[in-house]
Amino acid sequence: LLGLPLLTGPVLINDWETDGATYREQVELICAGHGIVTPDIFYRECVGSLIHEGEAIGRFVDAEGVQVTFNDSLGMASGADKNSQETATGMFSTMRNWRTTNVCIDHIAKGEDTNTPYGSVYFENAARATWRAKGMMRDGSNEHHLILSMEKTNLGKYPAVGFKFTFLPDASAPEAITVEKIDVSQLPADLKSDKANSKEAIRQAFIEGRRAMNVTELVEATGLKEKSLRERLREMEKAGAVVKVIINGAANKYALRSAHGEEGSGYGNSHP
Repeated sequence: LLGLPLLTGPVLINDWETDGATYREQVELICAGHGIVTPDIFYRECVGSLIHEGEAIGRFVDAEGVQVTFNDSLGMASGADKNSQETATGMFSTMRNWRTTNVCIDHIAKGEDTNTPYGSVYFENAARATWRAKGMMRDGSNEHHLILSMEKTNLGKYPAVGFKFTFLPDASAPEAITVEKIDVSQLPADLKSDKANSKEAIRQAFIEGRRAMNVTELVEATGLKEKSLRERLREMEKAGAVVKVIINGAANKYALRSAHGEEGSGYGNSHP
């Protein structure tokens, strides 16, 4: 699907959330959709924390020559305060001892304008790469769309990847699932990244306001949190989409830059 060289080898699922039958069913449905013989995948239903189960998992990895582990999810696997640096570093140190490639599923905090894993910043800092998964399925449809957007990497940025899952004959009682890689431009508009949506909201605020605006005014106009808005403004300024208007004795303002490079374009009056 990704067009990358394929390395085959034993895979281990470390599962803190569901059960072996559920995973087996999902694999069988996808294999049925593509005419693939269902492969043998090692499965381990986990109860204790990843740190406590780590030694036993490591012995299994060595015995079976496991090359890749999937760990679902880090929140359930933490077994402790996920805001603790000690918890995060302990979990990653445990996985490092397995000498495998480790794919970890995690969650972001609901209601927060962030794309980082919930808890200590070390859950992001310790990862080689983090991808944000966002999906949607409309009522009555048998298609599920998913976008994977790289948020952090130590080894070079990769573009977002789009997928379409089709449940056959329908989503209520599927007998097979097909997976197709599609261009991100073909994804529903609702799946645009949060960053893209935030920048568009800022741009619309400038257009509708027809004037330069400070951070407080932009927060009121867009409904974005101040921290997120400042981050998007810095990115837009760096990209040349907005310019900073420095006003002595008052809060700095920002304005859209026109396609001709003129500051304050689109407003009735130029900025101070």
